[in-house]
Amino acid sequence: MPIPQLKKVSVGPVISASPSQEKAKKVFNTEEMMARLGIKSVAEEDPTLKIMAYGKSGTGKTTFASTFPKPILFLQCDKKGVISIRRRKDTYFKQVDTWEDFEEAFNLLKDDDGNFYKTVVLDTVTSWQEVVMASVYTGDGMITQQTWGKCSSKMKTWLTNLIDLPLNVVILAQDRMAKTEASDDMEMIMPEVGAYTMPSVSKILNAAVSVIGQTYIKASWIKPQGQIAKRTLKTEYCLRIGPHTQYITKVRRDILSEDGSEKPAPEYLVNPTYEKLMEVILGEDDKFLEEIKMRKKNEEEIQEKMTLSRDMEE
Repeated sequence: MPIPQLKKVSVGPVISASPSQEKAKKVFNTEEMMARLGIKSVAEEDPTLKIMAYGKSGTGKTTFASTFPKPILFLQCDKKGVISIRRRKDTYFKQVDTWEDFEEAFNLLKDDDGNFYKTVVLDTVTSWQEVVMASVYTGDGMITQQTWGKCSSKMKTWLTNLIDLPLNVVILAQDRMAKTEASDDMEMIMPEVGAYTMPSVSKILNAAVSVIGQTYIKASWIKPQGQIAKRTLKTEYCLRIGPHTQYITKVRRDILSEDGSEKPAPEYLVNPTYEKLMEVILGEDDKFLEEIKMRKKNEEEIQEKMTLSRDMEE
């Protein structure tokens, strides 16, 4: 049987793609590959905020947390902690007295996946530690180093789980004085997270959040218009976020101004809210820097006049 012969087929001239077509093809392939690899623009980054605010009782921690996007769920480990915000709308709380209480709330938030709740607040992590310890302590005598280790491990795991939820996470804490890593002789005021025997819990949490702020009440004398001797004591709720030698603070933010130069973070925010904090993070905080500058100038002028007035009286 004769072997079939291949026929020559005329394909015509080869037409090469134009440079613009080749470029478009490459762009298309690159964008397709980026999507496949999960590469995104920074503008598409998860907009949720993870923060820790700490301070003494009555300095506005809970009130500040209540300004975050709603609906909000407070995981209330402290007794009567939400009494100051009982008039807030779209604000809910669950009392967490046992580990089962916490796990139920966490599973609810995980299943919700950010569809209903937009913010969760752990109030406070200082009291939550007691709940965790109760879940690992067998009750057979003194708390051993092994028990502290179990408590530390469980706190780190579940704090990470909480922060990884697709919603805003606010962790509140009391404050304490403790030695720094840099020197055993240096002490700073920092969040009370875990016992002194569990420093790794603080390290994990401090690294995971974008903001660490200290709440405090700022008291200053103000002078009524046209008067020198008479003065009134004014108190304001503040959130310290700028670098400080005595307090642990942190804020991840856009530090470049429009001309490309670096600008410092505001030392503090007066009557702090979620909106004000977001302005700082986005670098839109010039007005806060100017406000602090004017406040300091006014305080110095008032102090100078008060000193002059006392000298005249003497």
